[in-house]
Amino acid sequence: MNSSSQNPFASPATAAEASHPRDGMTIVCLVPLWVWSPLSNAAAYLGTPADPLSTFMAMGINLLWLWMGAVVGARGNWLIRFLAVAGIGLPLGYLTYLLGVYYGPGLVAAYILGNLALGAIGWRMIPNGRLPIIGAFSVGYFLGSFLCLVGSVPLAVAGSIIGYLAVKKTLPNVEP
Repeated sequence: MNSSSQNPFASPATAAEASHPRDGMTIVCLVPLWVWSPLSNAAAYLGTPADPLSTFMAMGINLLWLWMGAVVGARGNWLIRFLAVAGIGLPLGYLTYLLGVYYGPGLVAAYILGNLALGAIGWRMIPNGRLPIIGAFSVGYFLGSFLCLVGSVPLAVAGSIIGYLAVKKTLPNVEP
């Protein structure tokens, strides 16, 4: 029995890429998330006023944009994905524009597209256990955001590694 018949939620690329679940599951799949984290922090700190509440809100909005990118990157019904992105993305885009008072419309658009692209690439690069890995990354990022720049990047990376190791542990071993 192949892996796609065992898991009805497996994407076609995952079933085609690997004959065993652990094939292709390397730590390199986390790089887009690790790239996103410091860029997200820089955007939150440079684009908002100096008060901690605005920075915290910007970091939360950044995380929502990452998850919207994951929705864009998911394989499935395009109409549902489009409606989710439009329904949540339009108000979130307006809020992003209002919060990023130092950015112009061009930088806000580039910022949103960059978040969506890294979220989609991050989702597609993880072959197995996407939801737990990005969920653990998000928990680490959220908890680290209370420590601001000092904690959000390291805790986000640690969260993604913990999620990766948890997923890797649940996959069956590859027999030689």
